[in-house]
Amino acid sequence: MKSVNYNNEIVYPSKIVCIGKNYVEHIEELNDVAAEQPIIFIKPNSAISDELLFNQQDSVDYEAEICFIVRNGQYVGVGFGLDLTKRQVQRELKSAGLPWERAKAFDNSAVFSQFVPFDCTVSNLRLELWINDRLKQHANYDLMLTKPLAIRNEIQSFMSLEDNDVVMT
Repeated sequence: MKSVNYNNEIVYPSKIVCIGKNYVEHIEELNDVAAEQPIIFIKPNSAISDELLFNQQDSVDYEAEICFIVRNGQYVGVGFGLDLTKRQVQRELKSAGLPWERAKAFDNSAVFSQFVPFDCTVSNLRLELWINDRLKQHANYDLMLTKPLAIRNEIQSFMSLEDNDVVMT
């Protein structure tokens, strides 16, 4: 079972719950439209990694994410994550009306930083992804279509969040 580091403790998430089309800029980048309700999908524990590991022949896109560790149904830790996607595979599956786990839930498709205790106001959170001294992505609370507490409530309306599960916003 794969692990993440939360407050210098090794923890084992049972799953990663992801929210699709939640950042305004990403929707615009994909030339897409916002969904009427949160798009929720799961990545398995085998998707967890702390480094980029994938077949270099695959065309893989990345999305920077604000991520949370859950305990007792509450967010207790925050970290940075990369949600990796085999975009061409996803397009083919979606156009055929098929599920897209092959494009989103492959091994090592969720890359995480260490998580730190979450003890600030959620509206103060923001992220920046820099590659080779160039700002590639930035996001903050205001750019999220569904805010973190609403995400948690929506997930818990139909699925249990186990201790140490990760939510990717």
